[in-house]
Amino acid sequence: MAAACLAVGGALSVPVARAEPVGQVEHLPTRCEVGTLASGPEGNVWFSCFREGIGLHGQALVGRVTPQGRVREFSAEIPADLRIADLVAGADGNLWFTLETGIGVPTRGEPRSAIGRMTPAGDVTLFRAGLQGKSAPGEIVAAPDGDLWFLDRTEPPEIGRVTPAGTITEFATGVQPPLGPGGLATGADGDVWFTQVFDLPHGDDVPGGLVGRLSPDGTVAGFGSDPPALGAPVLGPDGNVWFTAGSDGEAIDRVTPSGQISSFGAGLKDGPTHLVAGPDGNVWFTARRSVGRVTPSGQITSFTDCMHYRQPFSEAFSIVAGPDQDLWFTSITSRELPAIEEPPTIGRVTPSGQITQFKAGIGSEPRSILAGPDGRVWFAGAAEEIERITPPSAPVNTFVFTRGRASAGGAAKLAVEVPGPGRIRLRPLAVVLPHKRTVKVPGGPVVRATAPRCGPTPLRLRLRGAAEARLRRDDWVRLQVKATFTPTGGSANTEVRPIVLTKRRAR
Repeated sequence: MAAACLAVGGALSVPVARAEPVGQVEHLPTRCEVGTLASGPEGNVWFSCFREGIGLHGQALVGRVTPQGRVREFSAEIPADLRIADLVAGADGNLWFTLETGIGVPTRGEPRSAIGRMTPAGDVTLFRAGLQGKSAPGEIVAAPDGDLWFLDRTEPPEIGRVTPAGTITEFATGVQPPLGPGGLATGADGDVWFTQVFDLPHGDDVPGGLVGRLSPDGTVAGFGSDPPALGAPVLGPDGNVWFTAGSDGEAIDRVTPSGQISSFGAGLKDGPTHLVAGPDGNVWFTARRSVGRVTPSGQITSFTDCMHYRQPFSEAFSIVAGPDQDLWFTSITSRELPAIEEPPTIGRVTPSGQITQFKAGIGSEPRSILAGPDGRVWFAGAAEEIERITPPSAPVNTFVFTRGRASAGGAAKLAVEVPGPGRIRLRPLAVVLPHKRTVKVPGGPVVRATAPRCGPTPLRLRLRGAAEARLRRDDWVRLQVKATFTPTGGSANTEVRPIVLTKRRAR
Protein backbone atom coordinates (compact mmCIF):
# COMPACT_ATOMS: atom_id res chain seq x y z
CA MET A 1 0.00 0.00 0.00
CA ALA A 2 1.53 3.34 -0.97
CA ALA A 3 2.01 6.05 1.70
CA ALA A 4 1.53 9.78 1.08
CA CYS A 5 3.50 12.49 2.87
CA LEU A 6 1.80 15.85 3.41
CA ALA A 7 3.98 18.94 3.12
CA VAL A 8 1.94 22.09 3.76
CA GLY A 9 2.44 25.33 1.86
CA GLY A 10 0.29 28.31 0.75
CA ALA A 11 -3.45 28.85 0.67
CA LEU A 12 -5.58 26.97 -1.83
CA SER A 13 -9.05 27.32 -3.33
CA VAL A 14 -10.15 23.94 -4.68
CA PRO A 15 -12.79 23.61 -7.39
CA VAL A 16 -15.27 20.75 -7.17
CA ALA A 17 -14.25 17.93 -9.48
CA ARG A 18 -16.54 16.68 -12.17
CA ALA A 19 -17.93 13.25 -11.39
CA GLU A 20 -20.00 10.63 -13.12
CA PRO A 21 -21.78 8.97 -10.21
CA VAL A 22 -23.70 5.77 -10.78
CA GLY A 23 -26.19 5.03 -8.02
CA GLN A 24 -26.70 8.63 -6.95
CA VAL A 25 -29.36 9.46 -4.34
CA GLU A 26 -31.66 12.41 -4.97
CA HIS A 27 -33.02 14.48 -2.05
CA LEU A 28 -36.47 16.09 -2.11
CA PRO A 29 -37.08 18.41 0.88
CA THR A 30 -40.43 18.59 2.65
CA ARG A 31 -41.73 20.81 5.45
CA CYS A 32 -42.57 17.98 7.84
CA GLU A 33 -41.20 14.69 9.18
CA VAL A 34 -42.02 11.96 6.66
CA GLY A 35 -43.51 8.63 7.76
CA THR A 36 -45.24 6.18 5.41
CA LEU A 37 -44.93 6.16 1.59
CA ALA A 38 -47.57 5.01 -0.90
CA SER A 39 -47.67 4.70 -4.69
CA GLY A 40 -50.59 6.68 -6.11
CA PRO A 41 -52.64 5.36 -9.05
CA GLU A 42 -52.09 8.64 -10.92
CA GLY A 43 -48.29 8.13 -11.07
CA ASN A 44 -47.29 10.23 -8.05
CA VAL A 45 -45.81 9.16 -4.73
CA TRP A 46 -47.76 10.05 -1.59
CA PHE A 47 -46.53 10.26 1.97
CA SER A 48 -47.71 10.88 5.51
CA CYS A 49 -45.88 13.38 7.67
CA PHE A 50 -46.10 15.42 10.86
CA ARG A 51 -45.20 19.06 11.42
CA GLU A 52 -44.19 19.94 14.96
CA GLY A 53 -45.99 22.88 16.51
CA ILE A 54 -45.59 24.82 19.73
CA GLY A 55 -45.29 22.73 22.87
CA LEU A 56 -46.87 19.31 22.45
CA HIS A 57 -49.00 20.32 19.48
CA GLY A 58 -48.52 19.56 15.82
CA GLN A 59 -50.23 18.94 12.49
CA ALA A 60 -50.54 15.74 10.48
CA LEU A 61 -50.34 16.12 6.71
CA VAL A 62 -50.53 14.03 3.56
CA GLY A 63 -48.04 14.97 0.86
CA ARG A 64 -47.65 14.35 -2.85
CA VAL A 65 -44.48 14.15 -4.95
CA THR A 66 -44.58 14.16 -8.74
CA PRO A 67 -42.04 12.25 -10.86
CA GLN A 68 -40.48 15.68 -11.59
CA GLY A 69 -39.79 16.09 -7.87
CA ARG A 70 -42.44 18.72 -7.04
CA VAL A 71 -43.60 18.37 -3.43
CA ARG A 72 -46.90 19.57 -1.99
CA GLU A 73 -48.47 18.93 1.42
CA PHE A 74 -52.18 18.96 2.33
CA SER A 75 -53.64 19.35 5.82
CA ALA A 76 -57.18 20.75 5.32
CA GLU A 77 -59.80 18.85 7.32
CA ILE A 78 -57.15 16.92 9.29
CA PRO A 79 -57.51 17.85 13.00
CA ALA A 80 -54.47 19.06 14.89
CA ASP A 81 -52.68 16.80 17.37
CA LEU A 82 -53.55 13.58 15.56
CA ARG A 83 -50.99 11.49 13.70
CA ILE A 84 -51.30 9.38 10.57
CA ALA A 85 -50.63 5.77 11.51
CA ASP A 86 -50.67 4.31 7.99
CA LEU A 87 -51.32 5.28 4.36
CA VAL A 88 -52.34 3.18 1.35
CA ALA A 89 -53.63 3.67 -2.19
CA GLY A 90 -57.16 2.36 -2.70
CA ALA A 91 -58.62 0.69 -5.76
CA ASP A 92 -60.95 3.71 -6.13
CA GLY A 93 -58.03 5.96 -7.13
CA ASN A 94 -57.89 7.74 -3.76
CA LEU A 95 -55.45 7.62 -0.86
CA TRP A 96 -56.69 6.21 2.44
CA PHE A 97 -55.13 6.73 5.86
CA THR A 98 -55.74 6.04 9.53
CA LEU A 99 -55.59 8.80 12.13
CA GLU A 100 -54.55 8.00 15.67
CA THR A 101 -54.13 9.98 18.87
CA GLY A 102 -51.08 12.24 18.96
CA ILE A 103 -49.22 13.50 22.01
CA GLY A 104 -51.15 16.79 22.20
CA VAL A 105 -54.49 17.48 23.85
CA PRO A 106 -57.40 17.22 21.38
CA THR A 107 -60.19 19.75 21.17
CA ARG A 108 -62.94 19.11 23.72
CA GLY A 109 -65.39 16.59 22.32
CA GLU A 110 -63.23 15.86 19.24
CA PRO A 111 -63.12 12.11 18.44
CA ARG A 112 -59.68 10.65 18.97
CA SER A 113 -59.44 8.74 15.71
CA ALA A 114 -60.72 8.58 12.13
CA ILE A 115 -60.32 6.99 8.73
CA GLY A 116 -59.33 9.51 6.06
CA ARG A 117 -59.76 9.57 2.29
CA MET A 118 -57.82 11.97 0.06
CA THR A 119 -58.42 12.51 -3.64
CA PRO A 120 -55.49 13.01 -6.05
CA ALA A 121 -56.38 16.74 -5.96
CA GLY A 122 -55.82 16.84 -2.17
CA ASP A 123 -59.44 16.96 -0.97
CA VAL A 124 -59.85 15.19 2.40
CA THR A 125 -62.91 13.49 3.86
CA LEU A 126 -62.85 11.97 7.36
CA PHE A 127 -65.06 9.04 8.40
CA ARG A 128 -65.82 8.22 12.02
CA ALA A 129 -69.27 6.60 12.05
CA GLY A 130 -68.78 2.97 12.95
CA LEU A 131 -65.61 3.47 14.99
CA GLN A 132 -65.72 2.75 18.69
CA GLY A 133 -65.20 5.59 21.15
CA LYS A 134 -61.70 4.39 22.03
CA SER A 135 -60.72 3.21 18.56
CA ALA A 136 -57.06 3.25 17.68
CA PRO A 137 -56.86 2.47 13.93
CA GLY A 138 -53.42 1.48 12.72
CA GLU A 139 -52.32 -0.58 9.72
CA ILE A 140 -54.59 -0.31 6.67
CA VAL A 141 -54.54 -2.50 3.53
CA ALA A 142 -56.47 -2.51 0.25
CA ALA A 143 -58.53 -5.57 -0.68
CA PRO A 144 -59.09 -6.86 -4.26
CA ASP A 145 -62.83 -6.05 -4.06
CA GLY A 146 -62.20 -2.33 -3.54
CA ASP A 147 -62.77 -2.24 0.22
CA LEU A 148 -60.06 -1.43 2.73
CA TRP A 149 -59.32 -3.22 5.99
CA PHE A 150 -57.61 -1.84 9.07
CA LEU A 151 -56.46 -2.94 12.50
CA ASP A 152 -58.20 -1.32 15.44
CA ARG A 153 -55.87 -1.72 18.42
CA THR A 154 -58.55 -1.47 21.06
CA GLU A 155 -58.82 -3.95 23.92
CA PRO A 156 -59.85 -6.43 22.73
CA PRO A 157 -58.55 -5.62 19.23
CA GLU A 158 -60.87 -5.56 16.24
CA ILE A 159 -60.52 -5.45 12.46
CA GLY A 160 -62.43 -2.81 10.55
CA ARG A 161 -63.63 -2.60 6.98
CA VAL A 162 -64.28 0.66 5.13
CA THR A 163 -65.97 0.82 1.76
CA PRO A 164 -65.01 3.37 -0.94
CA ALA A 165 -68.08 5.36 0.16
CA GLY A 166 -66.75 5.54 3.72
CA THR A 167 -69.03 3.03 5.47
CA ILE A 168 -67.15 1.51 8.40
CA THR A 169 -67.89 -1.88 9.95
CA GLU A 170 -65.81 -3.40 12.73
CA PHE A 171 -65.52 -7.12 13.54
CA ALA A 172 -64.41 -8.80 16.72
CA THR A 173 -61.27 -10.88 16.20
CA GLY A 174 -61.65 -13.05 19.27
CA VAL A 175 -58.17 -11.97 20.33
CA GLN A 176 -58.04 -11.39 24.08
CA PRO A 177 -55.25 -9.71 26.06
CA PRO A 178 -52.40 -10.39 26.51
CA LEU A 179 -52.47 -11.23 22.80
CA GLY A 180 -52.44 -8.39 20.27
CA PRO A 181 -52.65 -8.01 16.47
CA GLY A 182 -49.36 -8.34 14.61
CA GLY A 183 -50.43 -7.31 11.11
CA LEU A 184 -52.87 -7.73 8.21
CA ALA A 185 -52.79 -9.25 4.74
CA THR A 186 -55.58 -9.72 2.22
CA GLY A 187 -55.70 -13.22 0.79
CA ALA A 188 -56.20 -14.23 -2.81
CA ASP A 189 -59.71 -15.45 -1.90
CA GLY A 190 -60.78 -12.09 -0.45
CA ASP A 191 -60.38 -13.12 3.18
CA VAL A 192 -58.25 -11.08 5.56
CA TRP A 193 -55.47 -12.79 7.47
CA PHE A 194 -53.97 -11.52 10.70
CA THR A 195 -51.40 -12.66 13.22
CA GLN A 196 -51.88 -12.53 16.97
CA VAL A 197 -48.79 -12.09 19.08
CA PHE A 198 -47.92 -12.01 22.74
CA ASP A 199 -45.37 -9.23 23.17
CA LEU A 200 -44.37 -9.78 26.80
CA PRO A 201 -42.55 -12.68 28.52
CA HIS A 202 -44.95 -15.51 29.25
CA GLY A 203 -45.00 -19.03 30.57
CA ASP A 204 -45.63 -22.28 28.78
CA ASP A 205 -49.31 -22.14 29.65
CA VAL A 206 -49.87 -18.95 27.61
CA PRO A 207 -49.92 -19.29 23.80
CA GLY A 208 -47.26 -17.18 22.12
CA GLY A 209 -49.39 -16.37 19.11
CA LEU A 210 -51.88 -17.54 16.53
CA VAL A 211 -52.84 -16.77 12.96
CA GLY A 212 -56.43 -15.88 12.12
CA ARG A 213 -58.67 -15.53 9.07
CA LEU A 214 -61.57 -13.10 8.76
CA SER A 215 -64.13 -13.48 5.96
CA PRO A 216 -65.94 -10.44 4.52
CA ASP A 217 -69.10 -11.41 6.42
CA GLY A 218 -67.23 -11.25 9.74
CA THR A 219 -66.64 -14.97 10.34
CA VAL A 220 -63.37 -15.53 12.23
CA ALA A 221 -61.29 -18.71 12.24
CA GLY A 222 -58.11 -19.10 14.30
CA PHE A 223 -55.26 -21.51 13.70
CA GLY A 224 -52.43 -22.34 16.06
CA SER A 225 -48.84 -22.45 14.84
CA ASP A 226 -45.76 -24.12 16.30
CA PRO A 227 -43.64 -22.11 16.76
CA PRO A 228 -46.26 -19.40 17.37
CA ALA A 229 -46.95 -16.51 14.99
CA LEU A 230 -44.78 -13.44 15.43
CA GLY A 231 -44.64 -11.03 12.48
CA ALA A 232 -47.02 -9.44 10.01
CA PRO A 233 -48.41 -11.77 7.30
CA VAL A 234 -47.89 -11.31 3.57
CA LEU A 235 -49.67 -12.85 0.57
CA GLY A 236 -47.16 -14.94 -1.35
CA PRO A 237 -46.96 -15.40 -5.12
CA ASP A 238 -48.24 -18.95 -4.58
CA GLY A 239 -51.58 -17.75 -3.16
CA ASN A 240 -50.70 -18.78 0.39
CA VAL A 241 -50.07 -16.46 3.32
CA TRP A 242 -46.59 -16.33 4.89
CA PHE A 243 -45.43 -14.97 8.24
CA THR A 244 -42.50 -15.15 10.64
CA ALA A 245 -42.91 -17.36 13.67
CA GLY A 246 -41.27 -18.12 16.98
CA SER A 247 -40.39 -15.97 19.97
CA ASP A 248 -37.28 -14.74 18.17
CA GLY A 249 -38.15 -15.48 14.55
CA GLU A 250 -36.87 -19.04 14.42
CA ALA A 251 -39.01 -19.96 11.43
CA ILE A 252 -41.05 -18.78 8.46
CA ASP A 253 -44.52 -20.30 8.30
CA ARG A 254 -46.94 -20.83 5.42
CA VAL A 255 -50.70 -21.11 5.81
CA THR A 256 -53.00 -22.25 3.02
CA PRO A 257 -56.47 -20.72 2.46
CA SER A 258 -57.94 -23.71 4.31
CA GLY A 259 -55.75 -23.06 7.35
CA GLN A 260 -53.09 -25.77 6.94
CA ILE A 261 -49.83 -24.46 8.43
CA SER A 262 -46.29 -25.56 7.54
CA SER A 263 -43.18 -24.27 9.31
CA PHE A 264 -39.70 -23.86 7.77
CA GLY A 265 -36.49 -23.02 9.58
CA ALA A 266 -33.62 -24.83 7.89
CA GLY A 267 -31.30 -22.33 6.21
CA LEU A 268 -32.13 -19.32 8.40
CA LYS A 269 -28.98 -17.59 9.63
CA ASP A 270 -30.80 -15.29 12.04
CA GLY A 271 -34.32 -14.13 12.87
CA PRO A 272 -36.32 -12.81 9.89
CA THR A 273 -38.12 -9.51 10.36
CA HIS A 274 -40.02 -8.38 7.22
CA LEU A 275 -41.41 -10.48 4.34
CA VAL A 276 -42.39 -9.52 0.80
CA ALA A 277 -43.65 -11.36 -2.28
CA GLY A 278 -40.87 -11.40 -4.86
CA PRO A 279 -41.18 -11.00 -8.63
CA ASP A 280 -39.45 -14.38 -9.08
CA GLY A 281 -42.28 -16.37 -7.47
CA ASN A 282 -40.56 -16.65 -4.08
CA VAL A 283 -41.03 -14.86 -0.77
CA TRP A 284 -38.08 -12.69 0.30
CA PHE A 285 -37.20 -11.48 3.76
CA THR A 286 -34.78 -9.36 5.73
CA ALA A 287 -33.06 -10.78 8.79
CA ARG A 288 -30.70 -9.16 11.25
CA ARG A 289 -27.61 -9.30 9.06
CA SER A 290 -28.77 -11.10 5.97
CA VAL A 291 -31.36 -11.13 3.22
CA GLY A 292 -33.02 -14.35 2.19
CA ARG A 293 -35.62 -16.06 0.08
CA VAL A 294 -37.98 -18.95 0.67
CA THR A 295 -39.43 -20.95 -2.20
CA PRO A 296 -43.10 -22.05 -2.31
CA SER A 297 -41.96 -25.47 -1.10
CA GLY A 298 -40.18 -23.94 1.92
CA GLN A 299 -36.51 -24.09 0.84
CA ILE A 300 -34.68 -21.17 2.50
CA THR A 301 -31.48 -19.53 1.26
CA SER A 302 -29.77 -16.70 3.15
CA PHE A 303 -27.39 -14.20 1.53
CA THR A 304 -24.78 -12.25 3.49
CA ASP A 305 -22.26 -11.03 0.90
CA CYS A 306 -21.76 -7.24 1.11
CA MET A 307 -23.84 -7.05 4.30
CA HIS A 308 -21.21 -5.03 6.18
CA TYR A 309 -22.29 -3.59 9.52
CA ARG A 310 -19.63 -2.01 11.72
CA GLN A 311 -21.67 -1.60 14.90
CA PRO A 312 -23.93 -3.79 17.02
CA PHE A 313 -27.68 -3.48 16.60
CA SER A 314 -27.24 -2.59 12.93
CA GLU A 315 -29.43 -4.74 10.73
CA ALA A 316 -31.49 -5.06 7.57
CA PHE A 317 -35.03 -3.79 8.05
CA SER A 318 -37.85 -3.22 5.51
CA ILE A 319 -37.91 -4.81 2.04
CA VAL A 320 -39.90 -4.30 -1.19
CA ALA A 321 -40.04 -5.76 -4.67
CA GLY A 322 -38.38 -3.13 -6.84
CA PRO A 323 -39.40 -1.75 -10.23
CA ASP A 324 -36.32 -3.41 -11.77
CA GLN A 325 -37.31 -7.01 -10.85
CA ASP A 326 -34.81 -6.92 -7.96
CA LEU A 327 -35.51 -6.63 -4.24
CA TRP A 328 -34.62 -3.46 -2.33
CA PHE A 329 -34.17 -3.15 1.43
CA THR A 330 -33.25 -0.65 4.12
CA SER A 331 -30.82 -1.01 7.01
CA ILE A 332 -31.09 0.66 10.41
CA THR A 333 -28.90 1.16 13.48
CA SER A 334 -30.07 1.70 17.04
CA ARG A 335 -29.92 5.44 17.64
CA GLU A 336 -29.45 4.82 21.37
CA LEU A 337 -25.88 3.68 20.84
CA PRO A 338 -23.11 6.18 21.62
CA ALA A 339 -20.98 7.63 18.80
CA ILE A 340 -23.05 6.26 15.91
CA GLU A 341 -20.78 5.99 12.85
CA GLU A 342 -22.72 3.42 10.84
CA PRO A 343 -23.87 5.20 7.67
CA PRO A 344 -27.53 4.84 6.72
CA THR A 345 -27.94 2.47 3.79
CA ILE A 346 -30.30 0.96 1.29
CA GLY A 347 -29.53 -2.26 -0.52
CA ARG A 348 -30.44 -4.12 -3.68
CA VAL A 349 -30.46 -7.89 -4.06
CA THR A 350 -30.95 -9.69 -7.37
CA PRO A 351 -33.05 -12.88 -7.66
CA SER A 352 -29.77 -14.83 -7.68
CA GLY A 353 -28.71 -13.25 -4.36
CA GLN A 354 -26.13 -10.66 -5.48
CA ILE A 355 -26.23 -7.73 -3.03
CA THR A 356 -25.24 -4.09 -3.54
CA GLN A 357 -25.24 -1.68 -0.61
CA PHE A 358 -25.76 2.04 -1.35
CA LYS A 359 -24.29 4.33 1.31
CA ALA A 360 -23.15 7.52 -0.43
CA GLY A 361 -25.46 10.51 -0.27
CA ILE A 362 -28.17 9.07 1.98
CA GLY A 363 -29.18 11.83 4.36
CA SER A 364 -31.31 10.09 6.99
CA GLU A 365 -31.76 6.55 8.22
CA PRO A 366 -34.30 4.95 5.86
CA ARG A 367 -37.26 3.07 7.32
CA SER A 368 -40.06 3.38 4.77
CA ILE A 369 -39.21 2.12 1.27
CA LEU A 370 -41.36 2.04 -1.86
CA ALA A 371 -41.14 0.91 -5.46
CA GLY A 372 -42.45 4.04 -7.15
CA PRO A 373 -44.68 4.18 -10.22
CA ASP A 374 -41.93 6.12 -12.02
CA GLY A 375 -39.42 3.25 -11.97
CA ARG A 376 -37.45 4.67 -9.04
CA VAL A 377 -37.03 3.40 -5.50
CA TRP A 378 -38.23 5.88 -2.85
CA PHE A 379 -37.37 5.90 0.84
CA ALA A 380 -37.69 8.07 3.95
CA GLY A 381 -36.64 8.03 7.57
CA ALA A 382 -38.67 10.49 9.67
CA ALA A 383 -36.63 13.46 8.43
CA GLU A 384 -37.93 16.49 6.54
CA GLU A 385 -37.14 15.02 3.15
CA ILE A 386 -37.84 12.12 0.83
CA GLU A 387 -35.03 10.40 -1.02
CA ARG A 388 -35.12 8.40 -4.21
CA ILE A 389 -32.73 6.52 -6.45
CA THR A 390 -32.93 5.33 -10.04
CA PRO A 391 -31.95 1.64 -10.22
CA PRO A 392 -28.58 1.69 -11.99
CA SER A 393 -27.87 -0.54 -14.96
CA ALA A 394 -24.08 -0.13 -14.68
CA PRO A 395 -21.62 -0.96 -11.86
CA VAL A 396 -22.13 1.43 -8.93
CA ASN A 397 -19.19 3.82 -8.39
CA THR A 398 -20.29 5.92 -5.40
CA PHE A 399 -18.39 5.52 -2.12
CA VAL A 400 -18.08 6.75 1.48
CA PHE A 401 -15.17 7.26 3.90
CA THR A 402 -15.10 6.02 7.46
CA ARG A 403 -13.61 8.10 10.26
CA GLY A 404 -9.82 7.64 10.23
CA ARG A 405 -7.27 7.33 13.00
CA ALA A 406 -3.71 8.65 13.18
CA SER A 407 -0.80 8.22 15.58
CA ALA A 408 0.98 11.14 17.20
CA GLY A 409 3.79 10.61 14.71
CA GLY A 410 1.47 11.17 11.72
CA ALA A 411 0.87 7.59 10.56
CA ALA A 412 -2.79 7.61 9.54
CA LYS A 413 -5.25 4.96 8.46
CA LEU A 414 -8.77 5.31 7.11
CA ALA A 415 -11.06 3.21 4.98
CA VAL A 416 -13.18 3.86 1.93
CA GLU A 417 -16.34 1.76 1.64
CA VAL A 418 -17.11 0.74 -1.92
CA PRO A 419 -20.10 -1.17 -3.37
CA GLY A 420 -17.96 -3.71 -5.22
CA PRO A 421 -14.48 -4.54 -6.51
CA GLY A 422 -12.44 -1.86 -8.27
CA ARG A 423 -9.56 0.60 -8.03
CA ILE A 424 -9.22 3.51 -5.61
CA ARG A 425 -7.09 6.60 -6.09
CA LEU A 426 -6.75 9.32 -3.43
CA ARG A 427 -4.79 12.56 -3.53
CA PRO A 428 -4.59 14.92 -0.51
CA LEU A 429 -5.25 18.51 -1.56
CA ALA A 430 -5.32 20.67 1.55
CA VAL A 431 -5.60 20.98 5.30
CA VAL A 432 -8.97 22.51 6.20
CA LEU A 433 -8.65 25.27 8.82
CA PRO A 434 -11.40 27.03 10.81
CA HIS A 435 -13.82 29.27 8.91
CA LYS A 436 -13.42 27.10 5.79
CA ARG A 437 -9.87 28.28 5.13
CA THR A 438 -7.56 25.80 3.48
CA VAL A 439 -3.81 25.33 3.33
CA LYS A 440 -2.53 23.65 0.21
CA VAL A 441 -0.68 20.36 0.15
CA PRO A 442 1.73 21.05 -2.74
CA GLY A 443 2.09 18.10 -5.04
CA GLY A 444 0.10 15.87 -2.71
CA PRO A 445 1.30 12.29 -3.22
CA VAL A 446 -1.25 9.86 -4.61
CA VAL A 447 -2.42 6.82 -2.65
CA ARG A 448 -3.62 3.86 -4.70
CA ALA A 449 -5.39 0.74 -3.56
CA THR A 450 -7.30 -2.21 -4.99
CA ALA A 451 -10.67 -3.14 -3.56
CA PRO A 452 -11.04 -6.90 -4.06
CA ARG A 453 -14.72 -6.86 -3.10
CA CYS A 454 -17.45 -4.71 -1.61
CA GLY A 455 -16.95 -3.16 1.80
CA PRO A 456 -14.16 -1.19 3.50
CA THR A 457 -10.73 -0.96 1.88
CA PRO A 458 -7.91 0.45 4.09
CA LEU A 459 -5.84 3.45 2.97
CA ARG A 460 -2.65 4.57 4.71
CA LEU A 461 -1.36 8.16 4.80
CA ARG A 462 1.65 9.88 6.36
CA LEU A 463 0.95 13.32 7.83
CA ARG A 464 3.70 15.94 7.79
CA GLY A 465 4.07 19.66 8.41
CA ALA A 466 1.00 21.64 9.41
CA ALA A 467 -1.23 18.55 9.16
CA GLU A 468 0.83 16.70 11.74
CA ALA A 469 1.10 19.83 13.92
CA ARG A 470 -2.65 20.35 13.92
CA LEU A 471 -3.21 16.70 14.79
CA ARG A 472 -0.82 17.04 17.76
CA ARG A 473 -2.45 20.27 18.95
CA ASP A 474 -6.17 19.47 18.46
CA ASP A 475 -6.10 15.65 18.47
CA TRP A 476 -7.77 15.75 15.05
CA VAL A 477 -7.27 17.21 11.59
CA ARG A 478 -9.57 17.74 8.61
CA LEU A 479 -8.14 17.14 5.15
CA GLN A 480 -9.55 17.87 1.74
CA VAL A 481 -8.90 15.03 -0.67
CA LYS A 482 -9.63 14.18 -4.28
CA ALA A 483 -10.79 10.57 -4.51
CA THR A 484 -11.61 8.37 -7.49
CA PHE A 485 -13.26 4.97 -7.48
CA THR A 486 -13.36 2.92 -10.67
CA PRO A 487 -15.49 -0.22 -10.30
CA THR A 488 -14.55 -3.30 -12.23
CA GLY A 489 -16.28 -3.05 -15.61
CA GLY A 490 -17.62 0.45 -14.84
CA SER A 491 -16.77 4.13 -15.15
CA ALA A 492 -14.71 6.27 -12.79
CA ASN A 493 -16.30 8.62 -10.25
CA THR A 494 -14.13 11.46 -8.93
CA GLU A 495 -15.16 13.64 -5.99
CA VAL A 496 -13.52 16.23 -3.73
CA ARG A 497 -14.39 15.50 -0.11
CA PRO A 498 -13.29 16.31 3.43
CA ILE A 499 -12.04 13.51 5.66
CA VAL A 500 -11.41 13.66 9.39
CA LEU A 501 -8.49 11.96 11.11
CA THR A 502 -8.47 11.72 14.91
CA LYS A 503 -5.49 10.94 17.09
CA ARG A 504 -5.20 7.34 18.13
CA ARG A 505 -5.03 7.04 21.89
CA ALA A 506 -2.07 5.22 23.38
CA ARG A 507 -3.03 2.01 25.16
